[in-house]
Amino acid sequence: MTTLSAKKLEWLVILPDIPGTSDTWLSVRGEHLSAMKPHFDAGLFRLGGAYFHPQEEAGAPLQIRGSMLIACAESKEEVVEVLKRDVFTTSGVWDWNKVEIYPFRTALTREGGG
Repeated sequence: MTTLSAKKLEWLVILPDIPGTSDTWLSVRGEHLSAMKPHFDAGLFRLGGAYFHPQEEAGAPLQIRGSMLIACAESKEEVVEVLKRDVFTTSGVWDWNKVEIYPFRTALTREGGG
């Protein structure tokens, strides 16, 4: 079970992509993942990945809509500070006008995921 210090909260972070940025997304994805790894290793981020547009029909290819993260930090501002420096922000992939960040509390989890 996830334990949090008295000062830290979990945060659900939803980062939609700006439409039409898939080529940029692909070109900077490796840099993004490399830069995020130390934040995961330090425990700031616990889970992250792409989320997708709803499928038009079963078996249709998934189309990336944006990114989502679960963060663990003392403040929303701490999370935003790191994400504003990310290459998905600086290269114009994430749409910061539509970013949503909510306090979050894990109720159930399974080690190892999947």
